[in-house]
Amino acid sequence: EMLIEKIGHHPNVGDIRGRGLMIGVELVRDKETKERASELRNNLVMDCFHRNGMVILVCGQSAIRFCPALVITEEEAQLSVELFANSLHALTGV
Repeated sequence: EMLIEKIGHHPNVGDIRGRGLMIGVELVRDKETKERASELRNNLVMDCFHRNGMVILVCGQSAIRFCPALVITEEEAQLSVELFANSLHALTGV
């Protein structure tokens, strides 16, 4: 729910899905056409790492997968969402 509240409205987020702590974020160029945004996804993964030291996994052609340790705290989860959102906004200007 944290991800949905923070970035679900972003024009480059086509879908947020998952089960438990494994969550996927599909990045798109356009929400209506669902055209994949592979380059944005790749840049976002690198930006999260270089800006914040945050490691996130790629999944499929344009998705990112969050798979945190089962011992993650709520505060750490909130921080991860904030850092991810900051990188997304920095790259897209939205």
